[in-house]
Amino acid sequence: MAMDEEPVTQPKYGRGQNPLSLANLKPPWAKGVTGNSKGVTGPMIGPAIRRFAALSLEELQALWSLSPKSITVAEAIAITTLIDALTTGSFTSGAKSREQVMDRLDGPVRPTIEVQVGVEVRLTWADGTDA
Repeated sequence: MAMDEEPVTQPKYGRGQNPLSLANLKPPWAKGVTGNSKGVTGPMIGPAIRRFAALSLEELQALWSLSPKSITVAEAIAITTLIDALTTGSFTSGAKSREQVMDRLDGPVRPTIEVQVGVEVRLTWADGTDA
């Protein structure tokens, strides 16, 4: 750089004021429009498991064998999880399926916490003798 040229200065922005960094923080959709364009909210498999848990095992297996193409993916997962939980042994994938089904139907089991606190109070008079 020659001595007669002035150095190029860039504008100084305060922390969080650079327009490029602010543009990265804005959502890609317009204001007032949701980012969830498909409208899917909430749980999907839990309600399906609840619905199919009321069926007998024969009804569940018949539903699965007759119309697997007419059900949703969430319903297929629910049915296969229920069938797996009911028909496999305790040391197979069925054990995990049973835990998942019970968690979905009854909610997760909360661990019990037992706390025992012992308090001892000793009174002494100002002269140092026990009360």
